[in-house]
Amino acid sequence: MLESDFEPDPESDFADEDSEEELAPSEELEELTLLAPDRLSVR
Repeated sequence: MLESDFEPDPESDFADEDSEEELAPSEELEELTLLAPDRLSVR
């Protein structure tokens, strides 16, 4: 999973562990993809 895809923060790159906690669960992530498919280029 590319967190930097929807997190243009260079710091989040090396802070993957922290990013995971800040990021919403897969369920919420799915909703985000539907709300902002432009930001998340999953497919």
